[in-house]
Amino acid sequence: MIFDKNSTGAVELKGLLGFIYKSNKFENLISYIGFAERDIKKIIGKEVYDLAEDHYLSDNYMVPPTDPPEDPPADPPEEPPADPPENHPEYALLDDLVHKIQLPIALHAYRRFVPSGDLTHSDKGRQIFVSDEEKPAFEWQVERDNQNLLSLAYEAIDLLLEFLEEQTDADLVDADPDATPPVDGIPNPITEVWATSESYSKLKNYIITLDRFNEIFPINGSRRLFIILYGSIERSLKKSVIPVITQDKYDSLKERIIDKDETADDKDLLEYIYPVIVYDTMSRALKSLPVEVLPEGIFQNYIGNVISGKNIASRMDRIEVAARLDGMAKGELKALQEYLRKLAQVEAGETYVPEDPLERIDKDDTFVRF
Repeated sequence: MIFDKNSTGAVELKGLLGFIYKSNKFENLISYIGFAERDIKKIIGKEVYDLAEDHYLSDNYMVPPTDPPEDPPADPPEEPPADPPENHPEYALLDDLVHKIQLPIALHAYRRFVPSGDLTHSDKGRQIFVSDEEKPAFEWQVERDNQNLLSLAYEAIDLLLEFLEEQTDADLVDADPDATPPVDGIPNPITEVWATSESYSKLKNYIITLDRFNEIFPINGSRRLFIILYGSIERSLKKSVIPVITQDKYDSLKERIIDKDETADDKDLLEYIYPVIVYDTMSRALKSLPVEVLPEGIFQNYIGNVISGKNIASRMDRIEVAARLDGMAKGELKALQEYLRKLAQVEAGETYVPEDPLERIDKDDTFVRF
């Protein structure tokens, strides 16, 4: 567990969650911390979590920086001086990793504990304690606080993921010219572990980036949600995109994207592929993912007046929006197919003639919908 070193769990929680009392008993949250740790491992990977936990449990956690030696005395001692202590700037980096992992765990653990912690569980059942000085919060206040705790936990996870991504661009810990002896070229202990993790590959090895996804359908730039959407994106590619462009073309296109060697034709093709992926992915997600997993408001007021206000959308609202997104995905898929038909005709030296949608209309249909 990445808490309660030297029996300071309550102090650690208070430092992370300033709104709770230090008198809260840490042992009451131990089980909930275990639940939260399991969830965090699914997001950042067990290897990254183990790296932070091992550092937290070691003697190197929160070690103060080494002070430079004082000026030598005028008369040198008879015994030779001891070697100066080593300076390890990577320890501070790992300290930062520990704290960024602790925060979302603490938030998730507390939000799971507090609904039952608000009640007294006695032999007479569940009760509440009321005094002249303190009264239970109103239900709307409790609900608002629950939502705020969840939003804070998700934002803390995104901050953690941003921190990890920054390490992929920093193979070495910053040199410390003031250190004694001088420090230069200390390997970054996080880089290799994170860059080889499954979560990192989910963020980086798509043909669509988080930023491009977010431009088409705003998901608050959430790296956490982008990782969670991995399965839906894969299904969208396999069920919709790849059957249209062929597996060989997809594999070569993805390889050029990863190598950052896309051609102008690749970029034109991707502009037709991206909307198919995004709308189909979000349609699947809204039908299958729990509403708590989705950032607040990402699909409220997105399409027409299907969902209004700031309340959490009902199951039926989500299904209706998902159906509209599915229709948009199918429309974009037809545009992709038409674009590929145009390329094939031009390559064959034929004159491209845009498809007339009226040719697909059954004259016996009473209503026609485009």
